[in-house]
Amino acid sequence: GELYSATIENFLGMEPVMMRSLNGFIRTEFHSYWLSDPNFIGMKHVAEGEENPDDDKIYLFFSEAAMEFDFYKKLDVSRVARICK
Repeated sequence: GELYSATIENFLGMEPVMMRSLNGFIRTEFHSYWLSDPNFIGMKHVAEGEENPDDDKIYLFFSEAAMEFDFYKKLDVSRVARICK
């Protein structure tokens, strides 16, 4: 089977990562401009059909500090990301 996870890594708790374990280990590289202080909420596997399980989708739900707005205080926004299998 496969295990997908999203968490904060490193001893300071400042490196957000998404990982997949399947016959080895795959994780995202860390770039500070990809995620801004994320709060991972959950994941959902959506089966598209039994004929081709590679078409299944995995959605990641999280919130993060909005970088596209220029406010004087931190603004958290909700996000949904689709994970490629």
